[in-house]
Amino acid sequence: MCERIDDDGEHHNVTVARELPYYQYEKDRNNIYKNSSKGYVLIINNEKFTYDAKKRKGTEIDERNLRRLFGRDGYGYEIVCKNNRTAEDMMKDAREFANSSMHEEKDSCIVVVLSHGAYDELAGKDHFPIIKDLKKFNEEEFKKKYQLTKQEYCEKFEEFKEAYRLTKEEEYRKKFEKIEKAQDQAQAEKKKTYKPEDWGRVNIHDFLHCFNSENGNAKHLAHKPKLFLFQTCRGRSISSAASALPFSTSSTSPDRPAIQSSSSRPSRTPTSTPGNMSK
Repeated sequence: MCERIDDDGEHHNVTVARELPYYQYEKDRNNIYKNSSKGYVLIINNEKFTYDAKKRKGTEIDERNLRRLFGRDGYGYEIVCKNNRTAEDMMKDAREFANSSMHEEKDSCIVVVLSHGAYDELAGKDHFPIIKDLKKFNEEEFKKKYQLTKQEYCEKFEEFKEAYRLTKEEEYRKKFEKIEKAQDQAQAEKKKTYKPEDWGRVNIHDFLHCFNSENGNAKHLAHKPKLFLFQTCRGRSISSAASALPFSTSSTSPDRPAIQSSSSRPSRTPTSTPGNMSK
């Protein structure tokens, strides 16, 4: 409670909020989040893909910078990194990370996914295209060989190997089985039987659900800040290119570490990329 005098000279008692110590001493960052480390960071980085999706060149640089930003020399988090994971692996990683007791004495957690993607979906390394019309899967080859049996397709493995970047006949057999399943995809979605993981995809909402303590998950992360960063595309439209500017250590404050100095940062040419499975 304090007294305020208005323009007419009248006195009024006014209730004001008490200032908290860490607002009074904002410059002293040591008064905030004293735990060391503050928590854990899960990084899922998919660079190489088994089937149609292109290799994500440069993602290793992003991973390295994230490690430096959030790691012990940066914001003080412990890093857990998973590379080239299938959709099933990604969901398993999320569940295990969210439910781990290692979060019990920590303040927060961060989850980063670097991969291809589409609307509401993240791509695992086994991402497979959903084709409603098989004849359009490989326009030239399917028009000639669409009537071949499964065994005949397997015999043609060497001919298709270059196009699909596969190295084992067993992988091609599995791929062909998925191609057959694609014929019924439209009907499966209508019947609500579509399972993203069967197609190398992770539903973002299912992924985030793993960290929701209200449904019994992530009890050691309940009521703690959780930050999710998804570096994936979300649709088919073309995004505008952005110039890659060099980082400078002189432009960062003491509590915000430099990512990479301009002298050591590899150059990356900015490009415009398709929105669907392109980043």
